[in-house]
Amino acid sequence: MKRALVWFRNDLRLSDNPALAAAVRHAEEVLPLFVLDTRQTGACSFGLERLGPWRQVFLREGLADLDARLRGMGSGLRVVVGHPDRVLPELAHTWEASAVYAQGLNAWEERQQEEAVARHLPLDLHPSHTLLHP
Repeated sequence: MKRALVWFRNDLRLSDNPALAAAVRHAEEVLPLFVLDTRQTGACSFGLERLGPWRQVFLREGLADLDARLRGMGSGLRVVVGHPDRVLPELAHTWEASAVYAQGLNAWEERQQEEAVARHLPLDLHPSHTLLHP
């Protein structure tokens, strides 16, 4: 059985989600997850909080809503804490997943994160945050 991980990032939605759609097309079983990167919870190099209190609430609510929608479809959202380049390969091995599908992001740190994950396992990225795909 071909399994795939769907790594939800900034795209906490089911409808119009290219990464999720691709995973469903190519895998027999899809395992949805969100990785709370511990590097994103502290202050940035300018001393500003990366994830302030209001954004934390918004994120928790978005994750809870996504989990509820997935549960309504017979699945659920797994939320893990750690570095994606460590957590995703470990989970892919544990769950015998052959690939990770995710939203591709254009910010520098996020691109570095994607490259680090792609060094360990196949990463299929799908842009979904612009009107025109880059």
